Amino acid sequence: MNARNLTTLAADGRGCGLVWAKRAGARRAQASYWSVHSRSTRYGDRRLVFRALRRLLRRNARRITLPARVRVSYGDHNDRFALALPRDATAERRLTLRHSTGDWYLLRFDEPFEYDGRQHQVALVRSRWEGHEIGDGTSTSVNLLLVRDQGLLEKPDAGIEDFEHIAWAQITTL
Repeated sequence: MNARNLTTLAADGRGCGLVWAKRAGARRAQASYWSVHSRSTRYGDRRLVFRALRRLLRRNARRITLPARVRVSYGDHNDRFALALPRDATAERRLTLRHSTGDWYLLRFDEPFEYDGRQHQVALVRSRWEGHEIGDGTSTSVNLLLVRDQGLLEKPDAGIEDFEHIAWAQITTL
């Protein structure tokens, strides 16, 4: 095994850096460490790259197109809130909140409802189940956050702690 073979294998994506070169029987890697190692880490396992790309494409394909009509029904966690559901709503936009992973959707309910002495017109929801997005054709369990101050929605660094987690719910696209 010579330096040319090592470099060729690394460029083809089959090499694994110096460890591979030593296991392949080379006394010392004649190609430089960075020429072999950096190529193998960037191109070594193409399957991982393609798997991640497929996951990303599948995830984006399952997202709902906005605006979308949804039905929110009670799931669990707060029996007092169950009286306010089921309700129809429109998913208006996608939000990203600080200290949270995944997309949150802003729902505007067709009719406002009263809870704890306040009128509520909007809420935030996000899927609770990994691999299940809202709008993928089935009922999805979501976390439901009540928005007490709609000015927080325009704040660029809004976090989940700024909203009140009120219940788990089920969402079905209409």
